[in-house]
Amino acid sequence: APLRSPPNARISVNLQVSTLTPTVRMTQLSLVAPPGFRFPPLCGDLCSSFGEFFEDTDRALATLSSSESLLGHQLTFEVSTPITTPQVLTWLIRGYGATGELQAWGVAPGFKVNQMLAEVWYGGVAGLSAEL
Repeated sequence: APLRSPPNARISVNLQVSTLTPTVRMTQLSLVAPPGFRFPPLCGDLCSSFGEFFEDTDRALATLSSSESLLGHQLTFEVSTPITTPQVLTWLIRGYGATGELQAWGVAPGFKVNQMLAEVWYGGVAGLSAEL
């Protein structure tokens, strides 16, 4: 989970993907965000998004790609958080080989959108009445 996840903010997320098969070489990962999360067009050094959604859902898509395998590396991308935490928090990940063939897929646990805690204090004014 990111260090901070305030509502309606652009945050950095770290991801590391591994497989049980050491010979697999994935050069492209397709990320499907939980509902309400959005990817900026340039969402990281290896990340891009074209405003697309996963099938007929409101789950945004982004692609991490490299000429080298992405497995086992700490990958960072940016995402915009929704106003409130969605009911579904899981991320979906699809891994593709150098020739574009689907090699694996998986799910990753998500994180909650953390609302800011705030209090408002004001000084009283003698003789003033107000309705709140």
